[in-house]
Amino acid sequence: MVAALLVGGCVGLAAPAAAAPARPALKSCTTSATPKPTKFNRTPVGDGPWQVPLDPCNYEARANGYTSVNYDDCVYWAAEKRPDIFYGPVNKYGYRTPPHGAWNVELDAKKGGYAVDHFPRVGDIAAWKPNAMMGRSDDGYNWFQASPGGHLAYVEGVNGDQITLSETGHGEDEGGYTFELTYTSTAYFIHRP
Repeated sequence: MVAALLVGGCVGLAAPAAAAPARPALKSCTTSATPKPTKFNRTPVGDGPWQVPLDPCNYEARANGYTSVNYDDCVYWAAEKRPDIFYGPVNKYGYRTPPHGAWNVELDAKKGGYAVDHFPRVGDIAAWKPNAMMGRSDDGYNWFQASPGGHLAYVEGVNGDQITLSETGHGEDEGGYTFELTYTSTAYFIHRP
């Protein structure tokens, strides 16, 4: 029996009326496409659930007026690993295309001139449209499905059609996960500039 597992937590970001305000980065916050590893963005060893300290500089949190966000938001980890996308195109375009969820990050990145295609590289942000079948587990028994707002993850490794992802968005208290996925053609990859 094959089961479809819904990757929860990425159901919605700010709607257009509350779109991400143009906020400058704090002096100690990075906007780099390749931020230095810190206690906030270094992917922990192991499958998970893992946790890192919540980052007061995280764009997803600051854009919505919070000091930080919970681990139930998939966009949190993507913003931690690739702040350049969030301080750049996401800040400029601000999730303005319905259905106002994680999927808007891919749309905003394209508008901002980032290369986006179906071919993964280490360091990419992987993005899926709402409810898309993301791919299957390495054992072939489970399929993963994006939530109604889409889904984002960070590409840690690539081996043919199998990618290693790190992500949050499974539940507030659970933390993050690292796992392998045989991805489908529904996956989009946002490359580094």
